[in-house]
Amino acid sequence: MNLRGLSNLELRHLIESAFLPARCKCSCSVTGAPSLTIEIFEEDSVSIALFVTGVDINTLSSSRAISSLIAEIREDLKFNKRQLFSSRA
Repeated sequence: MNLRGLSNLELRHLIESAFLPARCKCSCSVTGAPSLTIEIFEEDSVSIALFVTGVDINTLSSSRAISSLIAEIREDLKFNKRQLFSSRA
């Protein structure tokens, strides 16, 4: 359990659920400073669409902070898809 009252399991569930129906895998590092690694997969569920590492769990101390992280990751996903489609054209 961390300071914000959410367990790491609850935090992972919130983040993974935010990207449904896409497959999202969130893992917590307990060595050193507590951090998250977030993997969001392409529709084929094999290729990684976005890989985010080193998210400091201590910065996720409110629902607003968690929502901001999710919004930022969604923007990164959109940017990556635009880059992919523009490079195919």
